[in-house]
Amino acid sequence: MKKVDPKWFAEKQQTSIQDDNPAAHVVHKDVNTLCREPVQNSNDQAVNKDKPVRVKYSIISLTGDFKERFLEAMNWQDLRVHLKAIAEIENTSNLADKIRNGLGVIDENENLNLLRVDDYNTNGLIGGEFDDEGDENNFILFGKADFSTSSTQERGGSYGIGKYVFWQFSNISTVLMSSRVSGRESDGLRIFGRCHVPSHKLENKKYGNNIYFPTSGEDDEIEKGKSSWGEPSFAKDLYLNRSKMEGTGTSIISVGFPEMVENFATEEILDEIRKKLITWFWPCLIGCKPGNIFELERYENNLMVESYNISKPGHEWRPYIDAFQKNKNTEKA
Repeated sequence: MKKVDPKWFAEKQQTSIQDDNPAAHVVHKDVNTLCREPVQNSNDQAVNKDKPVRVKYSIISLTGDFKERFLEAMNWQDLRVHLKAIAEIENTSNLADKIRNGLGVIDENENLNLLRVDDYNTNGLIGGEFDDEGDENNFILFGKADFSTSSTQERGGSYGIGKYVFWQFSNISTVLMSSRVSGRESDGLRIFGRCHVPSHKLENKKYGNNIYFPTSGEDDEIEKGKSSWGEPSFAKDLYLNRSKMEGTGTSIISVGFPEMVENFATEEILDEIRKKLITWFWPCLIGCKPGNIFELERYENNLMVESYNISKPGHEWRPYIDAFQKNKNTEKA
């Protein structure tokens, strides 16, 4: 496959102008949402419902050379010029204020926090690059579409509005993703990124609401953001690597994860995620299909400093489990 030198492609401004993100008023920036939406979307994409969907949450704090390598791999300066132009806009929106503050954090703070969520035994980002292939284009639904959702009724998630939780938890409204895609395993990793921004000007050119990574291509003679396929060297420095041995699924990174979420600091958040995952998905830990296995990890650069594995609820959930099982037995009778 053709080698990709990663770059950011900013779409030209269309007729409509959007200076804020309407989803920010719908998708709450709290731990409940951070747990509920990603896992429900993963469960909806199970390849084999007789096997559990494994979901891993990782908080990664990068400093020094690790931070520099990450920023270089994502071609930070290419994106930064757009974010700086947005930061200088007068009469700004909430989204512009967020990006201005987030840009300052990355420039001035020693550390850069990432949130990474991986799923396994899922379809991955299937679907075409530009065309909407209906309910089965996870790539378009998650990576590009705004306020689009699957019409499949049995889905509890959608890769629709709920996906914005990842952009909400990025201080610069930027999300990177990689995927080993069901049916295209031999094609390697599919890598993509999207920064959602207000309409803005740069060097007298008008740009729209999306800046895409890592390349672009033409669709109906219009240049648009495009994913890349293969095993690029930059994937490792972006923490987007996925082992072939672990099968299909998707890894999603929110760049610039906040130092505080609600009242929880970075070193406290993992335990709170653990509690909320059990609260929302304990039935999936006791036999409902698809089942779940949860892993939670916190890293300082490449050093793991905290981890949890959740394959069943704790003893405090016994009354709920007993009531649940009793109700199931009654329904069978």
